[in-house]
Amino acid sequence: EAGKGDLAQQATDPTAALLSHTIKTTYSPSHWGIDDDANVVTFQSVIPFKAWGKVNLLRVNVPYTSTGPTSAGVGDVTVVDLMIFKKKAGTIGVGPLVNFRRNRNSDADTFEAGPAFVFIGTKGRLQFGIFNQNFFSTTTATSSLQPILAYQLGQGWSVSIGDQQILVDWKQPAFVSIPASVQFGKVTTLGGQPVRFFVNPQYNAKNTPGTTKWSVTFGFTILVPQGG
Repeated sequence: EAGKGDLAQQATDPTAALLSHTIKTTYSPSHWGIDDDANVVTFQSVIPFKAWGKVNLLRVNVPYTSTGPTSAGVGDVTVVDLMIFKKKAGTIGVGPLVNFRRNRNSDADTFEAGPAFVFIGTKGRLQFGIFNQNFFSTTTATSSLQPILAYQLGQGWSVSIGDQQILVDWKQPAFVSIPASVQFGKVTTLGGQPVRFFVNPQYNAKNTPGTTKWSVTFGFTILVPQGG
């Protein structure tokens, strides 16, 4: 069980050198301003590697809309490389990101780039921090601010505020989404392979037409510790 506890803590830490592959599905029964539901299946990978004498984490996010107010297909694909620095106060990750936006038949650019930053502190079973991603192009300027708060319950169980990304459009300027959520996760083994299951209901308090109002995410992650 100690091993499960270690993995559970790493699974909620975006700076952990943990190879992982996640498949999750997010169902949204309601949106602001439109009467339609949606379902998005997302594949995420975190790949640790060493470069310039530091641990790097390559994060790849590929969403696929199966149903919803927009047409079905692959959504915005984001790739982030975080270089990790261990400090006394906590762990810092900084690096570039690129975002390949889905062509929505608008004048907006389909390629964005910018910096990403993450900080994680730990006190006992509690983890806290912030994950910031910034997307810029000639037509867009947006930021994603994800607060991180997680508590390890033991026996592989954890509770956190989940994937709670506050979105800001600097062109307006205005908040696009202000979500509130909770996530319950459990690390276990299947055939000797460490895996994690999680569920994450979420409510978006910002009334921006077309954005998700309520949603629930179910996910499954394959965990491969460094050297495992």
